[in-house]
Amino acid sequence: TTLDGSASVMLLTLGGAAREVLKVKSNVQYVDPGYLLYASDSTLVARRFDLSSGVVSGDPIVVGDQINYFRTTGLAQFAASRTGVIAYQAHTDDSRLATFDRTGLELAQVGASGGYLFIRLSPDERTLLFSRVDPRSSTFDIWTRDLNRGSETRITTDPSTEVRGHWAPHGTLIYSAVRGSAPRLFRRILATGKDEELSPDGLGMQGATSVSPDGASFLYSQRTDRGNYDLMIRGLSDNTTTPFRTSEASETDARFSPDGKLVAFVTDETGRNEVVIAAFPSGAATPVSTAGGTTPRWSANGRELLYIAADGELMAVPVRPVRRRRSETPKGSRARERTTGSGGNSKSCPTDGCWRLCAPGFPLSSP
Repeated sequence: TTLDGSASVMLLTLGGAAREVLKVKSNVQYVDPGYLLYASDSTLVARRFDLSSGVVSGDPIVVGDQINYFRTTGLAQFAASRTGVIAYQAHTDDSRLATFDRTGLELAQVGASGGYLFIRLSPDERTLLFSRVDPRSSTFDIWTRDLNRGSETRITTDPSTEVRGHWAPHGTLIYSAVRGSAPRLFRRILATGKDEELSPDGLGMQGATSVSPDGASFLYSQRTDRGNYDLMIRGLSDNTTTPFRTSEASETDARFSPDGKLVAFVTDETGRNEVVIAAFPSGAATPVSTAGGTTPRWSANGRELLYIAADGELMAVPVRPVRRRRSETPKGSRARERTTGSGGNSKSCPTDGCWRLCAPGFPLSSP
């Protein structure tokens, strides 16, 4: 694979030089009596191949449609035996957006079904920001949806994956993109469509998690050389980067409170994921969950923190002001069927404090 994202299948003989056989970005398997099996976007195809000469011929033969294929890496989920038996995984990663009340009762579906991730409401609650999968390539693009008109706008069009979009000041978005490297941070100017790579220090995976209410900075997770994740603060005006939480544990999914004085995040310091809160920009962490928790989300008034317990139940915890901060006993809401599968993080709390928008029911990535 080259830096521009193109790729080729190469043939290497012992003692000889490698030569190009086929321009395709996919894993490839040779199948008797002389075929190359590979993915062309979401279609599994076979093509005649002379092993002695290393030459392909003829048109591709369709073997299967809607195969699970990830264009960013070129990985397609298929295998074949020497006898010609072929197995492949079909792409079925659909979910849907819906609104719910606090009891978990579904009120209405929002838009069509699809593979959704990382849902964010705009500050005025009129527009939904989300990532949605392209079933042909299994890559994600960032979209917006006008909740009043029902119209959608595609924000990113790069062939790679763009996820973790966040509303930022002055008509911009912060998001992560996979463009020839691990996920990196970008800022998009919505009016012009121009991107700016923010490029904080470090080469590991980077994903924005929350923009401060005053728009001065944002929090992002940074994978370290040890394989865990730290939380960092990035200034939007001065482009400075400072640590927020660094330890041997992983700290992820940090969220500013509406007043910007507190941050809720997830840590596995105890050996399992738990939700904690801490003062911003520094302060000791106060436990919130007691039996496992992920995906913390603040109510709009900042007086309540919601999270998903280890059993999938939605929990709500009253939170006192920062000067006398104390998190109280979590209270559950029966919304277990509303949570997403791996990588979901697809919840948002509007002004009434209810847990309203999510991608329910279906895991978005099932290997």
